[in-house]
Amino acid sequence: MKKLVSDSMKSWNTDVMAGGKVIGNVKVKRGIFQGDSLSPLLFVLALISLTPILRKVKVFYDLGKHSGKINHLLFMDDLKLFGKNESQLDCSINTVRAFTEDIRMEFGLEKCAVLVMKRGK
Repeated sequence: MKKLVSDSMKSWNTDVMAGGKVIGNVKVKRGIFQGDSLSPLLFVLALISLTPILRKVKVFYDLGKHSGKINHLLFMDDLKLFGKNESQLDCSINTVRAFTEDIRMEFGLEKCAVLVMKRGK
């Protein structure tokens, strides 16, 4: 996540308080950057809502008869998408792309790698 930006941010502001009293007002001019202490929390909150969205896409990789199906794995800031074929994987990637545009958070999709395996090769 690089930054969270919104066109409506021009009107955002917040009061700074100390000892229960307002000591100033700050206008928000930029989004939250990766090094900000709020960044990990906002990132996790955003990704919590991505899981049900990806489940609704109905694109899965079948792990076997008794092992179930999977379409994504998420650990911290690492998202892995799975599909039966390239078109299903593209569908999942487009879903993530639309999600990132909706929440205005950059996921760095240009850095993604794709691995296509056919019969274990």
